[in-house]
Amino acid sequence: MGAKLIVVEGIDGVGKTTLAEYIAQTLGGIYYKTPPEPYATECWQLNRYDIPTCFAFFIESIRFAGQQITEHLGNGRSVVADRWIWTTLAYHFARDNGLYQESYSTWRSLLVDLPQSDLDILLTINSLPVWMERMRKKNPSLNNQDIVSKHEERERILQLYASLNPRFIQIDNGGLVKSTQARVDVLLATLSNGSVITREVQYA
Repeated sequence: MGAKLIVVEGIDGVGKTTLAEYIAQTLGGIYYKTPPEPYATECWQLNRYDIPTCFAFFIESIRFAGQQITEHLGNGRSVVADRWIWTTLAYHFARDNGLYQESYSTWRSLLVDLPQSDLDILLTINSLPVWMERMRKKNPSLNNQDIVSKHEERERILQLYASLNPRFIQIDNGGLVKSTQARVDVLLATLSNGSVITREVQYA
C-alpha cells in the first residue's frame, strides 16, 4: 500500500487520539495532531467568543498542516491526522450560522488545495451516558449542566460533520476499544487491497 492520508474526526471525548495513534502504528506511518505547532500553543491565546477571528486562525493552521502532510506523503510516509478541516468547519459553523456563507469561497478553495484523504473516519459515542462519563474523566471540573449543554452543541456539530463530508465512515466507539480497532482493521485491509470503501464496509 502506498502512502495514504487517513483522517480521524469527532467531537471531544470520543477517543480520536487513541484510535489515530493505533492506525499510525499499524501502518508504520506518522501520527499528526492538528493544530500543529506553533498554532497549537497560540490557539490558547484566542478569544473564543470572537468566532470569525478564531475561524481564520484555524483555517490557516490547516493550510499549514496541509503543506507538512503533503511533504510527508511525497516522501512515501502515510499520515494519520487527528482532526482535520472538518472539525474547524463543523465547530465554527455550529456556533455561527452565518459563517458558512460568509466564508464559503475561503474554505471551499482550501478544500481543493489540501491533500485528498484516502479514508475519513468519524468517531462517535452513540450512548449519551457513556459519552458523559468520558467527558467527566477527561475534564473533572465539568458539572452535569456543562455536559448537557455540550451535548446539545454536540448534536449540531455531528449533523454538520455528516453534511459537510458525505465520505465519512461513522464508527461508534462507545464499547470496547478492541472492537473499534477490529472495525478499523477491516477498513485498512480494504484500503490496502485497493478496493473502494463504502459505509457498509465497517460492518463486514
